[in-house]
Amino acid sequence: MPASITKTAMRLLALVAAFALGACAIIPSSYETQAFGKSKKFAVVSVSATPEINSGSGTGSGIGFTLSGLIKAASDESGYNGDADKILADTAPLILKDLGNNRHYTLVPAKTVLNHKAYRAAEGEDTSITLGFGKKWLVAPGYKYIKSEDKLAKLARDLNVDAVMVVTVNYSAGFTGAQAMGVIAGGVHHGKAMVNVYAVNRDGKIIWKDGGDASSDNSIGGVGESVNFTRLHPLLIEATRSATKKLMEKTDSKLASL
Repeated sequence: MPASITKTAMRLLALVAAFALGACAIIPSSYETQAFGKSKKFAVVSVSATPEINSGSGTGSGIGFTLSGLIKAASDESGYNGDADKILADTAPLILKDLGNNRHYTLVPAKTVLNHKAYRAAEGEDTSITLGFGKKWLVAPGYKYIKSEDKLAKLARDLNVDAVMVVTVNYSAGFTGAQAMGVIAGGVHHGKAMVNVYAVNRDGKIIWKDGGDASSDNSIGGVGESVNFTRLHPLLIEATRSATKKLMEKTDSKLASL
């Protein structure tokens, strides 16, 4: 079998795996209201994302995977590499900025957390994604993947904060258009993002779980579920900011009485 065909086949399999990984959902919301207050100090200790930008979602006439879209996405053409490394690196600081823009806790600056001796000494955990076809969580630059409630509680105590926060992100391209007999489709893509957060206190108790999702107002043209991720990049930034702000608006609403 020619190497080019084998390479394309492998990329097609990776796309199917990415589609499965993209089926994420906002976590059910939960708030321990007594854990919040302007005097409370929170610190983000883990920021991660699914490894690929999902491009399999959409609405319209018979939208789904099309032959033209899959072949386009599996090609060597510049811009069709859906790895989420760059978008995570570019949006992580923006997510932290928006998470800090609230009146319900004081967020410790990222630089303070990352340079703290307790954080530097903490061991990251296995990044393998459950049922993820061998895929691993991407971790934002400077951060570690930590999810164990015991480890998070210890970090909260060692960092001398009231709670530590874990942030996970899923990026995708939402397609709106129509297709013909599963062969070719035409329409537009919007950037989409889902931001989930949970916080653990010094005793290892989850005091906050919630998430937000959003689509970009702007869009780009595309062929089926294939999308030029270079062109989509600014739309994913827009969607991520909107999703995080939506999350904070939900938090304000839940904690309005404080």
